[in-house]
Amino acid sequence: MEVSVEAENNIISPLSYEDFNINGFGYSNYVDLYGAGNGYEDVERISIMTTNCTAYTEYPDQMSSDTETSRGIKLGDSREQVIAAYGEPRNEVVYRSKAYNHDGLESQYNLCYCYIDERYPEVFFNLSFSMDQNDNVLDICYEAILMKWYK
Repeated sequence: MEVSVEAENNIISPLSYEDFNINGFGYSNYVDLYGAGNGYEDVERISIMTTNCTAYTEYPDQMSSDTETSRGIKLGDSREQVIAAYGEPRNEVVYRSKAYNHDGLESQYNLCYCYIDERYPEVFFNLSFSMDQNDNVLDICYEAILMKWYK
């Protein structure tokens, strides 16, 4: 059976190394940044924050990020746009955090996607989108999560 060009264009690729492109600490990819830090706390989580679109508030001078992901998702985009770019999430987690609240918007849940890199078998790399009460992106987070928590 032949796949039409239109159907082929709608195929969503799984998460890959390129989905973790960031700019900070001298690295252009979060996976490399994690490897350089060997899992120390300063590289376990990088968040594109809601209020200023910069990554990880503890390191504002060392971290910077474009205001969108490699697949074009940015703060304020809808749930439908995230799913169109990344597919159905690996899981959906109820996660309310005051750190992600501003202007009357409050985080309600996360859409989570993961990537496994064979160089670092102790973790899986998570890309999550914190969604507000209007089902719009309020925060975008890259993190390394220890496998031991999910075995």
